[in-house]
Amino acid sequence: MSNRIGQRSDLSSSKKIEPLFLEYSLLAEFNLLQRQKLPGIYVIPAANSPSIWFGVIFLRQGMYEGSCFKFTIHIPPNYPDSDCPKINFDTRVFHPCVDQRSGEVDVKRAFRHWRKNRNHIGEVLMYVRSIFYQIDSTNPKNEEAAELYDKNIEEFKKRVTECVQQSRSCIYDPPSSEDPHAIRFSEWDNEKHAEARKKLFNH
Repeated sequence: MSNRIGQRSDLSSSKKIEPLFLEYSLLAEFNLLQRQKLPGIYVIPAANSPSIWFGVIFLRQGMYEGSCFKFTIHIPPNYPDSDCPKINFDTRVFHPCVDQRSGEVDVKRAFRHWRKNRNHIGEVLMYVRSIFYQIDSTNPKNEEAAELYDKNIEEFKKRVTECVQQSRSCIYDPPSSEDPHAIRFSEWDNEKHAEARKKLFNH
């Protein structure tokens, strides 16, 4: 009887420790990410869940030049003893490595076996950035995009241009999440933003 009680106590303690360990691990990941200063990528953890991060990527060259794609990172509850975090774009992205319906990026092709203490979320984000500059149409998530890229590059470019334009036209749309940290953009207001801009360029 005492052994059973002891086992229950151990399980209860373990359940209390797991969320704290997850938050500690993710805080370390976020601090590392801030030090890396990934070009054109901005990320912030959700206010209501440590395992959800919001992000946006700006692409400044290549076929997707001028695009602005918001995304959400879904981190497994047993991170880092888990599979690779998932990344879903919030808006439509026409790309062979991106599922047209869910917006999920095929990160498994780069991180088939997630290795804790060796792989980090920053690496996943850099991979996501790289798919727009080095397009791989093998084993696609979006077969239509892959076929156009391989057989009709001009039509592929046309669809990409439409995708880029759409990303820019919906940049001020409210986020799908009600989390206070979900990324929002507002149009330039000189009265509100001039002082912030001044401080930014003075540092």
